[in-house]
Amino acid sequence: MSSNVTKAVIPVAGLGTRFLPFTKSVPKALLPILDTPVIEFIVKEAIEAGLHDITLVISPGQSQVEEYFEPSPYLEQQLRERKREDLLKKIYPFHKHANVVAVKQAEPLGLAHALLMAEEQVKNEPFVVLLGDDLFFGSPSPSKQLIEAFKTSKKSIIALKEVSKEEVVHYGIVDIIKSNNLIHQIKNIVEKPKESEAPTTLAIPGRYIFTPDIFAYIKRLKEKRNAEYPLTDALLQMAKDSNLFAVEVSATRFDVGQVPGYLQATLSLARERRLFPKNV
Repeated sequence: MSSNVTKAVIPVAGLGTRFLPFTKSVPKALLPILDTPVIEFIVKEAIEAGLHDITLVISPGQSQVEEYFEPSPYLEQQLRERKREDLLKKIYPFHKHANVVAVKQAEPLGLAHALLMAEEQVKNEPFVVLLGDDLFFGSPSPSKQLIEAFKTSKKSIIALKEVSKEEVVHYGIVDIIKSNNLIHQIKNIVEKPKESEAPTTLAIPGRYIFTPDIFAYIKRLKEKRNAEYPLTDALLQMAKDSNLFAVEVSATRFDVGQVPGYLQATLSLARERRLFPKNV
């Protein structure tokens, strides 16, 4: 296994039912935060972290997501002829910075199954997973922090982010064995616990770095279940085998898979760009 991390997997196969009727014809990954689709922010996070082989896991009917990363020669030519360099600068040349491909998840069988769909692209190398509902603003990005930690641990690592006690019911919550450095061993993971049953307020915010052995853990789950098999079960087994660690990340996270988080991300970016009138 290579210790150099250059690959990313971005699962975006969800139906986006919370954003209906918009997502009836437009994939949730293409929802705009102001003028930029969510998926562009996430792919740019990967590229800026040095990840240049990027696999999108999409569902049938989401070809628009893959097409978004293809060159647009006609549009670019029209803008050049009209001398609109200001608009040309907004079109990021993804094809010059990364190889972005898509694989289809034919059935909605969960995150673990989505990762299996990307196994052929990942091969025997470590890779970062960036969930499409989790958007981060700020530096360093969680992907950069995970890659930096991986240089030391050479083990699978998940990102952690502190949440309020009221929010634990929405997340996988992690109990850790604290260490003197920034990399902690995971003791337990509880999926969406009641507030009274949460071991901590450390949540999993949609960023992971996995070694290739994650696929073996997932396949063992698959043998035991016929329907959806949650990634958390595979992570728990990895933790029992002392093969899973965690790092707390510092960037601000927005859950853009939920309407409130989507609005918060939009408002945050609008403030950053100073788009509000002074009296707002």
